[in-house]
Amino acid sequence: MGSLPLHFRPNIESFKTAAQGYLSADGKRAAALRDRLLSDGSEILIGLSWHSTSKIRVVQKRTISLGQLTRAFQAENVKFVSLQYGDMDDEINRVRQDHGIDVAQVGQIDIFHDIDGLAALVTACDRIVSIDNVTVHLAGALGKEMDALLPRVSNWRWGIHPNNSYCYNSVRLRRQTEREDWAEVLAQIS
Repeated sequence: MGSLPLHFRPNIESFKTAAQGYLSADGKRAAALRDRLLSDGSEILIGLSWHSTSKIRVVQKRTISLGQLTRAFQAENVKFVSLQYGDMDDEINRVRQDHGIDVAQVGQIDIFHDIDGLAALVTACDRIVSIDNVTVHLAGALGKEMDALLPRVSNWRWGIHPNNSYCYNSVRLRRQTEREDWAEVLAQIS
């Protein structure tokens, strides 16, 4: 397995074809989700993923608080939707209570088990902002414009170039310059 890149991706040029996006979601389902989520008069739908359930310490460095993330993008015509798997009700309720910011959840999509549903939800969004997790890879494979929030020391697959992903042209890499400091990254993209 480890030798497959040697044969299929021997140089940077070999990434270009797949980097355009190679998956597509159910367009009707995505449109229906978008219509329902924006039925309150909002104009921009931002999908968010901010947390990792991994117990590995280095992976936990990827996590950002939902409150910090939503405050960076809060605007009058913006609606947030969770692309986060797991039980996030407490954190979403805390953000609503502490900051008055709503983050919609789509209950009929099991984000952990329903990849087609998640793909439709990602496609319904105008913008995706996520930590380094499956959401980044799915959005990139769909060719969806998104910002990937990376810790100061990120996974090797993101390369050494500051903002460009070899694997996905639509993914903008946003790297911390200081460990565990998301403020500068969020200020650049908000």
